[in-house]
Amino acid sequence: RRLPEYIGIFSLIFFGASIIGVGWEVFEYLLGHIWSPEGYWFDTITDLGIDMLGAFAVYFFVARNRL
Repeated sequence: RRLPEYIGIFSLIFFGASIIGVGWEVFEYLLGHIWSPEGYWFDTITDLGIDMLGAFAVYFFVARNRL
């Protein structure tokens, strides 16, 4: 398959997950849900990291089954 097609799909999934994840963190902050045992910033970074792992998993699933 062509490399630009893979890059386009990856970019769409990666940036989509990033926008949703950051939006969710802003939503939590605006509602005042900033308490966590680990600390707010650790929780935020962990959440965004897990979002990116999910984005990679979706990319590999889509790339394997679609392309």
